[in-house]
Order: sequence, then structure tokens, then C-alpha cells
Amino acid sequence: MEDSKDLMFSEVMERLDGDKEFFLELATEFLLGFKASWEKLKRAVEAGEHEVVDFQAHTLKSALANLGAVGAAEICGELEKIGRFKGDLGVAAGLVAGLWEAVGRFEVGVGRL
Repeated sequence: MEDSKDLMFSEVMERLDGDKEFFLELATEFLLGFKASWEKLKRAVEAGEHEVVDFQAHTLKSALANLGAVGAAEICGELEKIGRFKGDLGVAAGLVAGLWEAVGRFEVGVGRL
């Protein structure tokens, strides 16, 4: 599989000593819980809850980075900054939509393995 910002598979395999099955287990577990986490993040943005945006985005960023979903992790990093520094939640709303799409591309990449 060719690496992209959606899934840096070679980097993840290096960290996991080539254990593809373990990666697939981790990715599956993440994807099963993603919708609920994303919805919490979306509601926090809509409600103007900067602290919740910061926390949810940070949590997702870490998980996505560990799974090699670099593009989605970068979006979460931007959301985290908005939450932490009380930034523009209008911008955050667009990023939340972009996060959904980025994780969808990650899921497609995982499905191709």
C-alpha cells in the first residue's frame, strides 16, 4: 500500500514490528467508537464549549496519529488549538466536517489492506 496523509501504513508497520493483524484490530476498534467521539466534538463546537473541543480533539489527535492517519490528526490539532485558545468556532465547524471526511478516507485505506 502506498502511503498518504490518509494512512501512513509503512510508518505504522514500523512501529508495530510489521504486525498487520494488530494494526487492523486497533483500527477497527477506533473506527467503531469514532462516530460517538466525533458527535461529542461536533456538539461541543455547536454549543461553544471550547474546553470540550480541546479535550475531544486532543484525544482523537493522539489516536489518529498512532494509527497513521496523519491528515485527520492534523485536523484534530487545529481543532485542539481552537479549543485551547478560545478560537473561532465557525472555523472549527468546517474542520469537524473535514475530520469526518478524512477519517472516511482512512477507513477506506484500512479496508484495502
